[in-house]
Amino acid sequence: MTAATGFEFSQSHLEEAADRIYITERAFNVRQGVTRKHDRMPQKVELMGTPQGEEELKEHNKMLNKYYQMHGYDPKTGIPTRKRLESLGLKYVADELEAHGPYPDWNGPPLWSPHEYLHGMKHAFVNEPEV
Repeated sequence: MTAATGFEFSQSHLEEAADRIYITERAFNVRQGVTRKHDRMPQKVELMGTPQGEEELKEHNKMLNKYYQMHGYDPKTGIPTRKRLESLGLKYVADELEAHGPYPDWNGPPLWSPHEYLHGMKHAFVNEPEV
């Protein structure tokens, strides 16, 4: 970055810039209605509703809680906390989220259900195209 911009960048400067970018992206997604319930892993169809599948979901939720804690997101909603946003110099983003929230649920293109994720050689077409 230093060679490209002429400004001195250390590793910590780059890491903070990456954090600022990622948390701003997350705030944008929150504004569009994406919350914790959308942060899920696709599960193998054969594991859905089984004890092993339930154990995987519990483990995923534990890891998601840890991830949210590390990144400064609210563990119940997945929304970046004011404290974390302000620590990155993004007070205006925290103000925006609080001033206009809570936001309605995601209203963009349909998010795939777990049954529609690609697996094996099967394609996720709702109606298979005619050949």
